[in-house]
Amino acid sequence: MAFRALILLNQQIMTKSLFFILLSFHTLCCMGGNTITTAKQPTLDDLDKVISASKEYTKKYEQEVGILKSKYVHAKSAQDKLAASRDLFTKYKSFKLDSAYAYAERKLYYAKILHNYEDSVYSELDIADIFNKTGNYVESYKILSGLEHKPMSADMRKYYFSLYGNLYEGLRETSITAYQRTENERRRIMFRDSLKNMKDKQSDWDKAEFLCSQNKYTDALHCLFDSYKNLSYEDREMGYVAFAISDIYRQINEVDKEKQYLIISAIADLKNNVKEYISLRRLATLLYEEGDVKRAYRYMRKSMEDATFCNARLRIIEISDALPIIDKAYESMQKTEQKNILYGFSLVSILVVMLCFMMYFTRKQLKKIAQARRALETSNKSLNDMNLQLNSLNSQLSLANGKLNDTNATLQDTNLSLFESNKIKNIYIMEFMNKCSAYIDKLEDYRRSLNKLAVAGKIQELYKQLKSNALVEQEIEEFFEDFDRIFLKIFPNFVISFNGLMKQEELIEPKKPGRLNTELRIYALMRLGIGENEKIAAFLRCSRQTVYSYRSRIRLRSLFPDDFEERVVKID
Repeated sequence: MAFRALILLNQQIMTKSLFFILLSFHTLCCMGGNTITTAKQPTLDDLDKVISASKEYTKKYEQEVGILKSKYVHAKSAQDKLAASRDLFTKYKSFKLDSAYAYAERKLYYAKILHNYEDSVYSELDIADIFNKTGNYVESYKILSGLEHKPMSADMRKYYFSLYGNLYEGLRETSITAYQRTENERRRIMFRDSLKNMKDKQSDWDKAEFLCSQNKYTDALHCLFDSYKNLSYEDREMGYVAFAISDIYRQINEVDKEKQYLIISAIADLKNNVKEYISLRRLATLLYEEGDVKRAYRYMRKSMEDATFCNARLRIIEISDALPIIDKAYESMQKTEQKNILYGFSLVSILVVMLCFMMYFTRKQLKKIAQARRALETSNKSLNDMNLQLNSLNSQLSLANGKLNDTNATLQDTNLSLFESNKIKNIYIMEFMNKCSAYIDKLEDYRRSLNKLAVAGKIQELYKQLKSNALVEQEIEEFFEDFDRIFLKIFPNFVISFNGLMKQEELIEPKKPGRLNTELRIYALMRLGIGENEKIAAFLRCSRQTVYSYRSRIRLRSLFPDDFEERVVKID
């Protein structure tokens, strides 16, 4: 208990230190001789309180949504249905994307019935926005490209260009190759410039983004603070503006100020029930880098919970990149704390045992003094009792020796089994070596056939042979077939045991008996001791991101998402 108290004291000291750091001169932003000041800023403790109360905020928000739904149900005319659908979409667009999509579709339906061109176009743009947020970029592109030649107002056109920019920003973040990232970023900048070239009045948000693109960070901050000073936490725009400020500080490497405005943005998002956000996730990453693993873990889990609730697939993917790292660090920290507590408990237990022993010894000595006069009369009886005890101990020792002999026999049987197991594994290793030898022979035959074609001057046939990848694909398929066969011989119950860790509706069954699919091969390699994504990807001839996605998705579909992979490694 004393040791645990010491740990808690250290944690309190660290928390108080962080608290005073965050309350230090965050309101001053000195850059190039310019100073920007704000009011007293909230702390991480304030954010923790808001997170604790987030369920109450959500409950209140759902009550408001319920009122709007009732209004929609009781609406009689198409015009009233359209207005109610518009209000419900606004409520849902950052709260639950599936519902937002449903009311955007209804809004489009009633707008077409009423021949309301403006609402029809806005509805299609809203649907494209939902597709962007859910990662359905192909569907979003179809809608936006279909609206390209339709007449639009200035506000519509701004919305249209911003959605195109968001589309290519999402594609950039999910790109696999460097070329794809570069191309998608070029297109994003193109649509950003299209917004810039519009003659109508721009928002402070757009102005700040354009200023940042020109490295005018001080001017961008002044522009955003003009909006920020007029907002409160009850304004949904507070979250967006504060995040934009934090992003500028991130670009100029002002980490403390970035963190401060991420806190403000996160509080505003949570109070306004915005589930599709970036601020809390980015704050979690910063805290992890600073060593505050507990908060980073809580914040990242909260971000994943809200992104999943909202069905914001892009945010889920972004969180999935960092969550396993923080999960591992948090688990390691928990194990360390548990060890420390265990050591402290052990120390205290030893002290208690020693105290009990001392009390027992003292009491025994006092009894001996009181019984000294009767010691001679009872000595013979004590000796007889001791002899009986020795006889009993001898009997127990004989039994223990019998059990030890039985144990030795069991160990001999076990050693024999291990010998047989090693013998089997050696046979499988020889089979792989034979396979490699056969593959070398195949390569030699292939070389000879190519050489014959070259000597004969059959250049076209030679080029056709070299261009074809049929041999490679055949060898890969045979390689996977051999791997599956040999692995399942070593671990015949692997598939059954693996599915025993999965939810009933998420069972994975190979297409063919005696074969594995890609998911099962990933975890088969992990069972063999290959845990790095790079090595698994190289073995399976796929990307590291593909391996990571499979692992993350399957872990979430399992019965034990926290220690699923550790259980797989222990499969016999």
